Amino acid sequence: MDTSIRRWKFYGLSFFKHDFRASITVFFVALPLCLGIALASNTPVYSGLIAGIVGGIVVTAFSKSPLSVSGPLPD
Repeated sequence: MDTSIRRWKFYGLSFFKHDFRASITVFFVALPLCLGIALASNTPVYSGLIAGIVGGIVVTAFSKSPLSVSGPLPD
């Protein structure tokens, strides 16, 4: 039990900074797409932002993929 907690802390903390950077990058790529689709469909811009956030949470929750977006591996 103790070794699994230590292992999780080590890997969780060592990859957190890379995953955080990758999530910020994905956010900045997805943001203009969500806002552009909202503008193109003549809806309020904030609805595109809300749809992007809800869509990201729903896809993450229901995705069966073992892989997701992650940052570069440490040197």
